[in-house]
Amino acid sequence: MVGYGEGEDKKEHSPSLYSAGLEMEAGRERITATGIASLDKILNGGFPRGSLILLAGNPGTGKTTLGAKILYEGMVKFNEPAMYVSFVEPRHDFMSHMATLGMDFVELEKKGLFHFVEALTIIDEDALLVQLEDVLKSIAQQGIKRLVLDSVTAMLQIIRDKAKVREIMQNFFVNGVKPLGTIALLIAEHPYGARMVGYGIEEFIVDAVILLRFEIEGGKLKRIMELRKARWAPIRQAEIPFYIRPGIVFELSLPEELSEVPPLDMTRFYDAGMLVKSLVDAGILRPVSSGGGGERRAGQAFVLPYGAQVVLGIAIPINTRVFIGLMASGLLSLYPSDTVGVVTFKSSPPSIRNITVCTLKALGKSVVENEVDGRLRVLSLNPTVFTLNELYDMIRVFLDRNKPSIVFFEGMELLDFFFERRELLAAMYNLMLRNKRNKVTSIYLYSMPERKGTMSVPFAEIADIGGFLSSIPEAGVGSADRQRLVLELYGNLGHASFEAVLDIGKLMSMQCVG
Repeated sequence: MVGYGEGEDKKEHSPSLYSAGLEMEAGRERITATGIASLDKILNGGFPRGSLILLAGNPGTGKTTLGAKILYEGMVKFNEPAMYVSFVEPRHDFMSHMATLGMDFVELEKKGLFHFVEALTIIDEDALLVQLEDVLKSIAQQGIKRLVLDSVTAMLQIIRDKAKVREIMQNFFVNGVKPLGTIALLIAEHPYGARMVGYGIEEFIVDAVILLRFEIEGGKLKRIMELRKARWAPIRQAEIPFYIRPGIVFELSLPEELSEVPPLDMTRFYDAGMLVKSLVDAGILRPVSSGGGGERRAGQAFVLPYGAQVVLGIAIPINTRVFIGLMASGLLSLYPSDTVGVVTFKSSPPSIRNITVCTLKALGKSVVENEVDGRLRVLSLNPTVFTLNELYDMIRVFLDRNKPSIVFFEGMELLDFFFERRELLAAMYNLMLRNKRNKVTSIYLYSMPERKGTMSVPFAEIADIGGFLSSIPEAGVGSADRQRLVLELYGNLGHASFEAVLDIGKLMSMQCVG
């Protein structure tokens, strides 16, 4: 079916393939999932059967990886036979590379689901036509549902006549592969600065064009998927950040949908008053009387519903590691079935863990190291190393894997310093919506010199609760070992003010200051 002249009878040349194509053509508009959830979401469920997808991009952007992932998901999730035709990479190199990403194509090949065609030695048009005819026969005989051709650029370079290029593209892909109901991904190189892909013919015959490219953000590489065309799906977001890593392999960073965010569940909550009281009972905090105006004193109730998003300003003199250690130890004691998460941009995981364990001992709790490690999960990230989208994605993966009920974010002020404000607001908005959807109570700690700075935090307006923890100098004998703290919480859920003196001397004697 490849290389026919205008007057040739296709039925006579290959009747079995032609009739098989006619039988399957009626059902080729049926959408089938790619198996990559984020990609399926923006493509209205996936790819139509029999669709031709042009997957183009600059060198090294991940075209082969994405094509392979779509094949792999089809075989593993849907038991769909797949074929990879390579004009640029030996079978061994392909298998080895995919194995490092967590995709075992060798095992799928043994099961008869995967077929790799190595076409590296094709150097003239006649040999190419024979190879394509063999591929087409295999697709029909093996029931291939997903095909990757890597790359159509290398394949077409064998052909010198542009008219012949159009003829082969039409006969092999449009008249050959498409009617068989096979989803075909055509990988194409897109040189830097090029205005069109390949000969330009490729973009016209396909049903969708996906372009992968790099951007430089703060001296760091940012991967972008550009969705230029998808005949069956509305394109609402044309540029989407994506990531490649072992295990997940390929993932798009999509914005959250407001329709998926439930209201706060007031039946499940953390009692901030109980946390303070546990520290008071252990002698770490000493309550200070305050009153009037409907304020609550230390130890009185103020609840944080599961999924509440809290922006908490912290006065600069206060050690945020000590604060996290105090709160985490109290939470681990009072809520034995919950996992506490910490995402920090300025502390090491051992420092967070050690101060929490130390404070647990100060609370008089028997500490089993393995139990603490299992319930206290810490992710430490240097914001100068990653793009904002990479940070967001690593946080998302961390939360998905560890499933904490409550998570503290330390050093948010650093993000405000290193990243553009509008982009940061968008990332924080989506992170808050995501955590609210998953009912992860989140406390974002933001070090600042004074209380009024809390309202200038770029994401304070989208939080459920705001607050500020201030430090007032203590006078008198032994004041160096004490720190007077005032915690104010305010928002739609109410207002409270806790005031207490922190016994720094006791924490220092147990080496609980980070």
